[in-house]
This record gives sequence, C-alpha cells and structure tokens, in this order.
Amino acid sequence: MLLELMRWIKHKAWKRGRREGAGNILKSKWVLKWKETGLGKDKTRKIKARLVAQGFLDQQMTATFAGTSTRWSQRLLLSIAVQMQWSLWSADISEAFLRGLSFEQLHLEEGEELRKVELALPTGSEHLIRTIEGYHDFDPTSEILILLKPGFGLRDAPRLWLLALKGVLASIGAVPTKIDPQLFFIHRGGKLRVVLSIHVDDIKLSGETEVMNEVISKLEAHFDTVKLEKDNFIHLGLQHERLSDGSSRTTYKNSNPFLMHTSESWTRMHK
Repeated sequence: MLLELMRWIKHKAWKRGRREGAGNILKSKWVLKWKETGLGKDKTRKIKARLVAQGFLDQQMTATFAGTSTRWSQRLLLSIAVQMQWSLWSADISEAFLRGLSFEQLHLEEGEELRKVELALPTGSEHLIRTIEGYHDFDPTSEILILLKPGFGLRDAPRLWLLALKGVLASIGAVPTKIDPQLFFIHRGGKLRVVLSIHVDDIKLSGETEVMNEVISKLEAHFDTVKLEKDNFIHLGLQHERLSDGSSRTTYKNSNPFLMHTSESWTRMHK
C-alpha cells in the first residue's frame, strides 16, 4: 500500500489541499491481488495493492474512451508479421493511467474545462501517507488530495493515457489507420517498417528490428518502464509463438482445440 501511494506521488497525480470548500470529493478503496512474476522455477507470487478512486461519485461530466484495437486489427497485424517474416513483440507500460496527460495539459492542449476533483484516502490509510516525506502532518479530517491526473477508477483515465501515448507515437511517425485508429503503421522510404496495435496499455508490434527498437526507446524515454517480451508471450488472452522455421503460431490461452487459431494458416487462406 505504501508503494502504491508513492507511485501516485512520484507521478505528481495529486497535491495537498483543504477539505473545506472541496466540491467533488471521491472516496477510494484498496484493491489487493496476487501477481505472478517469472517463469518455471523462478516464478514467484507477491501481493500488489492498487488505490482505486470511486469514479461513480464524480459530479463532473467527462468524455470517456478507452483505446482498444479490434480483433480484425489483431489478425491483420499477425498476417503482416507472417508474410514479412518479422518478429512479434509485446510491450506493456506499467502504471499507465498515472502517466497520462494531466488535467492542466488537457485544458491547455484540447481547450476543455479544467477538471476539479478531489480524492479521500481509505479510512486507516493516514498512518501510511504520514511516513512519506512532505506528508508527515497530513490530517484527513481537514485535508483532501486534489487530483492533478486521473488515476485508477476515474472515467477519463483511459482517454488521457491514450492521448499521451498517441502523442509519443506521432513523434516517431506512427500513423493511425482509417479502419481502426488503434492500429498504427510506420513507413520509411515508402515502405512499411512497423505495424503496431494499442489495447489500453498493452502494445503489440511487428516490423524491422531497428525501427522497433526505436519505438521501444522512445516509449522508455517518455514512460520509463516498459515490459518487453519477444516472439513467445501471452497478449490479450492469446499465446503467440515464433517457430524455428520463421513462421508464427497463435493459440488461445485456454488451449481449447475448438478455439485454436494459427496465424500462418490464416494468412495462407487469405492470400
């Protein structure tokens, strides 16, 4: 829980303010879950805590949208990867919602009304935040946390994250397709170099290794931590595997034989 509070503070998602006069206070709660890391003998389990705002209490009307690529786009990406014999990578950006645009940035860049929303910590959490520098005298009876960014639980968090991500992709020449704005192509010298899809904070990409490394470097420069997996990984419930002959195989994680799908065979049928 302490680490989670420090994440919000690290990303400057809030500032201290007076409870008196606050007009849009959201309650919050802790969500705890087991998280597995590593593979095989190195697999470990740890408890991860997430501070979630009760966004349904929000009194401000906000535009909501979550960037999720279509199943058709996912198949198209796999088809291109097989035909071009490109590697397939998965990039997961941690703490994505806390890395999105701030309310002030949205106001300045999009001209939208400046958001005013406050967060009340779950009861009993004051002893945790008081251990953090700058909060040793925090008093929940008279103070509130004024949100500067929409963290977990707020309805506009996915949208502000998507705007931040698309800004970075645009800076390296990634252009959204007309068939799906969450499917991007990067062309260099008149040739397709990279194709990538967005599904909230999960990115799947395939292309020339040099250009893909450039994409990952740009993401790391803006968002710090990027969990990168290559050729053999699970993405959106699908197990992707690059075979020794250069072809690719994609199957549903449940391994149900009636649901199995192979990107190589799908490509051949549609040539």
